[in-house]
Amino acid sequence: MAPSTLVVRRARLRDGRIVDIEVTDDRITALQPEGSGQSAPTEIDASGQLVLPAFVNVHLHLDKTRLGDRMPYDRTGTLQDGLEQTWPLKRAYTVEDIQARASEVLNTAIVHGAGFIRGFADIDPMGGLTGVDALLGLRERYSSRLQYQVAAFTQEALFRHDGTLEHLEEAVRRGVDVIAGCPQIERSADLVRKHVETCFELATANDLDLHFLADDTDDPAARSLEIITDCTEDAGWQGRVIVGHVGALSAYDHPHAVEVIRRVVDAGVVVCTNPQISLVLMGREDRGAVRRGTTRVSELLAAGARVIAAQDDVDDPYYPFGIPSQLEVAKYTAHVAHLSHPAGLDTVLDMVTTEAAKAVGLEAYGLEPGADADFNVFTVDRVSEALRLAPAPRWVVHRGVVTATTETTTWLRTE
Repeated sequence: MAPSTLVVRRARLRDGRIVDIEVTDDRITALQPEGSGQSAPTEIDASGQLVLPAFVNVHLHLDKTRLGDRMPYDRTGTLQDGLEQTWPLKRAYTVEDIQARASEVLNTAIVHGAGFIRGFADIDPMGGLTGVDALLGLRERYSSRLQYQVAAFTQEALFRHDGTLEHLEEAVRRGVDVIAGCPQIERSADLVRKHVETCFELATANDLDLHFLADDTDDPAARSLEIITDCTEDAGWQGRVIVGHVGALSAYDHPHAVEVIRRVVDAGVVVCTNPQISLVLMGREDRGAVRRGTTRVSELLAAGARVIAAQDDVDDPYYPFGIPSQLEVAKYTAHVAHLSHPAGLDTVLDMVTTEAAKAVGLEAYGLEPGADADFNVFTVDRVSEALRLAPAPRWVVHRGVVTATTETTTWLRTE
């Protein structure tokens, strides 16, 4: 066996075992009993603290991130207002400006332990393909620090504005990794269906995964999720389709929701909840008992659906808060989905690690021999503390190389 290039000593795994993690080049080669790992040029002493695999964020609007200070003060905060207020900004987009804003957020995401990010770029007549070009340019720049995909996103629908479909087809030719649809923005039910079917036709013709923002509304009449499940089965695209938000599922009457959840499970569609943005945007017209806006996370899980969570927005036209921390996302998910019991904490952590990795097809993922050496070393010793404090990792490792460190010094007067 080749000599180790990195050893993490006294690493605590989620099951409580304390091991030495041996890494050779970009792979984990062994988990040895504490103190028995071979020496290496780079050594980290985890001191019995928690080590977790790298975080996976499958949904982040990188082209619009950090636009908060450019937005008018008197906006309403609704989804439609966010769309309209972004139009003049899109018309002024430059590749350089998008890359500067997105790089700031990507760097922060790495500090917070991200090993995979799927970045969304709008394609429409206002911004054209500037966002796609900017994010594609960052893909190579960040290739040594994290796995990174570009999703071409139909934020303004496909058939509301002339030229959008042609922009999407050109984005595919330029090399995007994912087609991301937004059917609910269309003006009619027929166009919603056409939107979904067109995205599937383009994806299957080019062997691309699909990611939809589906039924991101309080309206119980929204039905794009059912169309997506049907198209997934018809295309044989099981395991290659993610649906985000699906807030309308919570507005359905219960018998219908049960039936839709069954169809989601049968079609192998992955549901991605984005708790922060749903809490902010949804339920605005409710009075008295205001809905949380998130989808039926617990019911989906109980039915056997695959559910993950992601950080949708960071200081953009729709959400003035946010840091690209998947621990923070998991913490919010635990709150809104009532997953605060011990098993629930494990579940929400899975949503941003192992389950999210499966959803995007990361095969060599995890803390085991043969896996990619992508992991985070913390200064807490258990999952509950990681979620309570949501700290940045002490060390972030990507492909066997330390890519970020965070050290905190606190002084407190005690007398």
